[in-house]
Amino acid sequence: MMFQRGDAPSPKLQRGDPGYDRRYVHETPKVGPYSRQYTSRAWSDFALIRLDKRTKEAALIQKVRKALQAHVGPNRTVVQNYLIDRTAMLALRLAQIDRRIVEEETLTILDNSQTVAWHNAMIKCLVAIGVNKPASVIRPSLNEIRAEVGL
Repeated sequence: MMFQRGDAPSPKLQRGDPGYDRRYVHETPKVGPYSRQYTSRAWSDFALIRLDKRTKEAALIQKVRKALQAHVGPNRTVVQNYLIDRTAMLALRLAQIDRRIVEEETLTILDNSQTVAWHNAMIKCLVAIGVNKPASVIRPSLNEIRAEVGL
C-alpha cells in the first residue's frame, strides 16, 4: 500500500496489538547447499549477502577457516587466504549434503553430481593449500647441545 502526500502514517504498535511481540525480530534467510548467500569478510565483494555469524553454518565456516589458517601458518599469501575461504565454503556445502544424507532425505541426481563436484573441488583446494605439512623440526635441548659441543 502506497501513501499519498498528506496521508497520516500508520499508528505506532502498542502492547497487545497483533505483531507487537515480533516488531524487533529479524529472521535470518534460510541457507542451504545451493544458496548464494555465502561470503566472508575478506571476499564480500563477490557475494550477494553476508552470512549471519550466529548460525551453525557460520560457526562451521569459522572452525574450518581457523583450522586451515593454523595449518598454513601466520605468513599466508592472498592466494592461500582465498583458497582457505573457498575450502571453508565447500566444507559447509558438503556438510549440508551430509546432513541430508543422515536424515535420510531423498537426494536427486543433481545432489549427487554436486556432491562429487564439491568434493573434488575441495580436494584440489586442499592440495593447493598444502595438505602435506612439513614435519615439525625436532630441536635438541640445551643439554644435548652442550654434550655435543663438549661443555
